[in-house]
Amino acid sequence: MLSFFCPCCWRRVSENDSTCPKCGEDIRAADARPFAEKLRAALRHSEPQTRVRAAWIPVDPRLQEQPFEKFPQHPRESSV
Repeated sequence: MLSFFCPCCWRRVSENDSTCPKCGEDIRAADARPFAEKLRAALRHSEPQTRVRAAWIPVDPRLQEQPFEKFPQHPRESSV
């Protein structure tokens, strides 16, 4: 059985709900958000496995509103 969650408070909602009964979030409008924004929201999901899956999904940097930050170089990889 498929579960549906509010994209704002992560409360379980009915498939037919258009707004969250707990926080009032417009669920239908949340579906229209950009994919990268949905992934960022999934990192706050109440189910730990959903957070892990969202973290592993690669995102094309062109989909981001802001470019990815450059990660610091690992000390072993720096030129000596």
